[in-house]
Amino acid sequence: MPTPVDNNIAQCNRLPIVATDEYGNTYQQRESDDGETYRVLKNFPTCTELPHLTASLGTEHEYLQLEHFWLLSYRAA
Repeated sequence: MPTPVDNNIAQCNRLPIVATDEYGNTYQQRESDDGETYRVLKNFPTCTELPHLTASLGTEHEYLQLEHFWLLSYRAA
């Protein structure tokens, strides 16, 4: 089963959302090791959005919310 993993919204405690575009995409400001600053696209899909977004990829979706991350497993089609 494929298992996508990413940060959840708890990441915003350390890296707040600095902008939202007209499509609802959210952005964080990040700094690289060399001190450069970048605006990074960072959306936080919910437990109901993820199975819907990946429905065409498989079945038996299982979402697990951890303290700082989420995991989604499913049986590939």
